[in-house]
Amino acid sequence: MSRRRQRGHARIIPTGWDDASGIPAGWDEVPGPEDRPASGTSARAQTRTEPEGHAGGAGKEKSRRRLIAIAAVLALVIGLGIVLPALLNRGRGPEATVREYLDALVLGDTATLREHTFTGSGPGTAAMTDEVYSAATDRVQDYEVLEVRTEGESATATVLLDNGTHQYESTVTLTGHSRNFYSPLEWRIDPVDYGTVELFVPPFAEELLVNGTTMAMDRVRRPTVDGQYETVLQLLPGTYEIALPGRGELVAPLPLEITVLPSLGPEARYIRGQELGYDITEAGRQEIEQQVSSHLEDCADSQARQPDLCPFSAPVGEREAGQPSGGTWEILEQPQLEITPALNGGFDVVGTGGSARFTPHAGPDGTAQEAITVDFEVSALVFQDPGGGLHAIVLGASGRYGVVVCYDSETGQSSVSADAVTGTVDCA
Repeated sequence: MSRRRQRGHARIIPTGWDDASGIPAGWDEVPGPEDRPASGTSARAQTRTEPEGHAGGAGKEKSRRRLIAIAAVLALVIGLGIVLPALLNRGRGPEATVREYLDALVLGDTATLREHTFTGSGPGTAAMTDEVYSAATDRVQDYEVLEVRTEGESATATVLLDNGTHQYESTVTLTGHSRNFYSPLEWRIDPVDYGTVELFVPPFAEELLVNGTTMAMDRVRRPTVDGQYETVLQLLPGTYEIALPGRGELVAPLPLEITVLPSLGPEARYIRGQELGYDITEAGRQEIEQQVSSHLEDCADSQARQPDLCPFSAPVGEREAGQPSGGTWEILEQPQLEITPALNGGFDVVGTGGSARFTPHAGPDGTAQEAITVDFEVSALVFQDPGGGLHAIVLGASGRYGVVVCYDSETGQSSVSADAVTGTVDCA
């Protein structure tokens, strides 16, 4: 025997269109088998009828509710269209921007770093290239974002930078930018003032080497108020070797090792007064010694007791009063020279242990005068010309001696102007 499942009452799914209960007016259930009309009875007769006057009121109530629902939906859509974009556009916070920037610092993406570097009116980013930075040591190898504080459209991030041996705390500031209320809020790193190195270089220098990379001096050199020249470089955190190019066998470049500590904020270091120059080679030493010796021999050819522009002189006492002032000089001992690099690619020379003998001419009666032996020291200035040659200028014993090396920027030639009496010079 087959068994059929007894059918129960099927409920209508509420639509919410008619009354508060969500069930169409006048219907509570779908009739089951036992509720169906008997055979021959019209189904229409079983339909419930509404009270008089209720059908029209229900229709108006339905329309009103539909209008309220539509108005509420429109209000919600409009509200979301205004508020939601502004909220979503602020979902990318400043920390993500900081991390992207620090990733560029670790990876050596100098193009990105230059875009956010403060240059002002002085330092340039000529040395902030992939080639230079990749050869630097003590670079930032890792970082940690310690804290990010946001206030309106400004943010400050405190970070910890690790160069492999030490960790340095630094700060970076950001500003949020947006075209209008609806556009995305974009966080940008404020211009970073990296470590700045101020170098003094010789006026004849045309190139500079940074970590072995050659760059034209006119990109980084500028005159100072006192007529000197300086080179100003901005360098990313790391250790660099900076030098002038080679200039022949007389001198050798004297490189500088500059370390810029990790810093991204106002605490950036400004390294001042570093001098770039050359060391003397053995061939250069011999050249200077020969020039100083030649100058002393010229002094010895003088018959004056106090030769001009010479480091030695014979005293004049009461016994020499009325006697002939002339005589002959002889160099007994050449001074031992100490040569050290000086500003503008030149050298300072100090010589000690020199001695010379002055023999006065015989008196009117033919009486020989007693010879005088004097010890002397030598001071000299050595400068390089644009062609790499060395020129030694021995200073006089009086000290009233001025020397200026003049360079012609058009011809590249150099000259020396000096006045042993007044110490004034003129390059015109």
